[in-house]
Amino acid sequence: MPKAKKKISFTKIIVVLLLLWGGIKLYNYYQAQNAINYAAIPNPTSKEISKPELMAFLPVWSDYMQQNISELGKRPVSLASGAPEDNLSDEAKEWLLHRLWYPKRFFYVEQRLRSILKTIDQQEQSNALIADLSRQYEEVSAQQSQNITPDPKLTSQMSSIQNMIHLQQQKQNVEQISDAEIKLITPMKSAVRDALYKYQHN
Repeated sequence: MPKAKKKISFTKIIVVLLLLWGGIKLYNYYQAQNAINYAAIPNPTSKEISKPELMAFLPVWSDYMQQNISELGKRPVSLASGAPEDNLSDEAKEWLLHRLWYPKRFFYVEQRLRSILKTIDQQEQSNALIADLSRQYEEVSAQQSQNITPDPKLTSQMSSIQNMIHLQQQKQNVEQISDAEIKLITPMKSAVRDALYKYQHN
C-alpha cells in the first residue's frame, strides 16, 4: 500500500508539471501573438499626407471613434492638458500600435485632414467671392473708361475691390496645405469629412 501511494503522488507531480509546462507554453504563445511588431509600424515624418497613409488611417479612425478607444483604461483624452497622444491610456496606445499606428502620427494625420478640409472649404468660398468681386471690378472699370476725366469715387471703389480680392487670396491657404494634398482630398472630401465627424463625441 505505501508503494501505491508513492506511485500516485509521483503521477500527480508529473500531471502538475505537464500542466505547468502547458500553461507556460500557452502564455508564451499568447504573448507572442499579442506582441507589438514595431518594425512593421510605418513611421513617416513628412508634413504632407500620402494616399496610402490616408487610406490606412480612415478605417482605423472609424474604429477608434466607434469603440471610444480614447476611454480605454478610464482615462479620457483632454486636449486642454496636452496633445492627444500624451493623454491616452496605455491600453489605448497599445490598441493603436497593434493597428500599426504610432499615436503621435495618428493624431497628426487626424488634425492635418481637418486642416485640409478647412482649407478646401475656404478656397471654394474665396474663389466664389473673388469671381464676384472680379465681375464688380470689371463693371466699375467699364464705367470709369467712359469718363474723360477719372471719377474719384469710381477710382476709390476699384481700389477697394482690388484690396478685397487681395485679402481673399491671402486667406486661401493659411494652413500651408500642399497642392498635392488638396488634389488628393478634394475628390473624396465628403468621405473624409464623414469619417472624421460621423462618430464625433459631443
